Formats: sequence, C-alpha cells, structure tokens
Amino acid sequence: MNCWLEDRKKRFASLFTKEELVNPHIAVIKPNEIDLRWLKKASMDYLASIVNYPEYRDEEDLLREFQICHDIGYVTNITPTGMLLPKRNTSLHYNAFLKAFYKLVMNTEVGPKLKSCHTPAHLRVKWPMAVEQDLNRPRHAPEDLHFDSWSGYSSQSMTFLLGILGDVSGNRVRYFQPKESYDEDWLLNKPKPEFLLEHYEVIDYTPKYGEIVVLDTCVLHQTYRDAGCGIRFSIDNLFLSRDELAWPENIEKHRQDELTDPMLLKDVGTECFYFCVDKDDERKDTKGGAIDPTNYDFYTRPKNITYRIYDE
Repeated sequence: MNCWLEDRKKRFASLFTKEELVNPHIAVIKPNEIDLRWLKKASMDYLASIVNYPEYRDEEDLLREFQICHDIGYVTNITPTGMLLPKRNTSLHYNAFLKAFYKLVMNTEVGPKLKSCHTPAHLRVKWPMAVEQDLNRPRHAPEDLHFDSWSGYSSQSMTFLLGILGDVSGNRVRYFQPKESYDEDWLLNKPKPEFLLEHYEVIDYTPKYGEIVVLDTCVLHQTYRDAGCGIRFSIDNLFLSRDELAWPENIEKHRQDELTDPMLLKDVGTECFYFCVDKDDERKDTKGGAIDPTNYDFYTRPKNITYRIYDE
C-alpha cells in the first residue's frame, strides 16, 4: 500500500461525494446554475474591457472580436501561459470577475471546507494551436506534462479548473492518475516525462461546460487539443482544504505570501479590492514563472467603521 496515495485518497473522500469522484484523486462538481451564468457574464465583460468592446452581442461575437484584436497586436496583456493580466483600465471588471468566481466556488458543497487559495485568479486563453515560442518556458509550459507544485505551489493544494467560454471540451486539459509506484518526491524533483509516464496512466475524461474539475496535486496533467478545436477561455486556481495531509507541505516562500482566505474574496468589491497598477505596456518580472505576474495593491475594508447617513 502506498501511504502517500492513501492519505491523499482519504482527504478527497472527505471533501467530495462518491458521485463527484471520477477516481480517488479527481472530482467533478457542478456549481449553482445562477452562479455559473453570473460568472460567464462577468468573464465576458472582463474580456470585453480588455479589447474595448462593451457593445458585444453574444459570446461568439466577443470571441471573434478578441481574435481580431489579438491578430492585429492590440491585445498585449497575455502571458506565455495564456493568462490575461488585469491592467489599470480593466480593474473594475477584473474585480467583478473575481467576485463571481470565488462566490461560485464558495457556494459549492466543498466551499466551506476550503481554508485558503493562491491569489489572484486569472482568466486564461488557450489558442486552437500551441504558440511555438511559448513552449520554451524556464519551468514548463502548460502543454508539458507537469504538476502545479513545480511552479512553487503547495504540495497539499488542489487545482480547480473551469472552462467558461469557447471550446471547453475539444481544447482541454488531459489528466494522468498515479500508480502504486508513486513517489511524493516527484512533486519537487521534476523527473523526465518518459519516466513519469511509466508510473502514471491516462484518464479518459472529457470535461463539459459547467463542470469544475478538481485535481489533487499528485495528478499529472497537460493542455491537450483535439484536431480542429476552437479557442478556449478557462479559470484555474489552487485551493488548500482545512483537512491537511499527514506530512509537512512543501511551498515556496513567495507562493506562501499569495495565500488568501477565499471567504474574503467572495466579497471582492465590498470587503476588499484589487487595484491593478500596471499600464498596458507594463508587466511584472515573474522570474521565469516563479511568481504571479500581476502588480496590484490589495485593499481590505477596515473593521469597526461607523457609517453615518445624513438626511437632506
């Protein structure tokens, strides 16, 4: 028996129902339909603010405009991994997007069992074909087989993935589950892909719109595209549960500093606010993908403030 996998399996079984578990280390949860519609609208409004197209008619119209703006060089806030970075002029729509996302997650059955998350979350674009120059990353590209812990995230975290716009089934993430030979050291040591594939097996699962796929850190994964797929916009964010594993976590210092209470973030815009300080042509040095690329000031409402309402 592999004690590492058994401990991770027990944690997932305590967080999700049998119906939600695809296997011992992957769960699929379905959020509230109203929360999902709100998040989709907030995502579209945020995307529209990036390309200055508030009059979009529908999803298809907006994605077509985004593609045109990107092709002519107007969209400059995309990282090599596809993150859409918020800027000064998109801060309001970005905060509305964050509020909708964290409210959706925290309103699920697993929400109250989550103690922290890596922030801030981002809307991510994945093109129908990989961009060659973006594949040569100092750490790894999303198209490479990888664990999220290789980017310094907690070895005890869980990745929440939600496709929100575009082709979320044909342009997706492919998952690999560990065999009994799994070793916890692989989350840090970066073995070669051919070695890992000897100890993992692919999972035949295609996500559908409206599903949140939750991965344990031990699940190997990569971006995967079917032939003829379309553009995809999705959200991925890492959470830590209140139930900790039996051994100490590994997490890099700057990733520790990114941890925030998700209960606070569901009230973004009222109890807290991300003010993104960068202009369109400014970007934070991520040190090869080791830290989040967003420059921002994070404000929280002071406690015990008395509000006075004056009659005219």
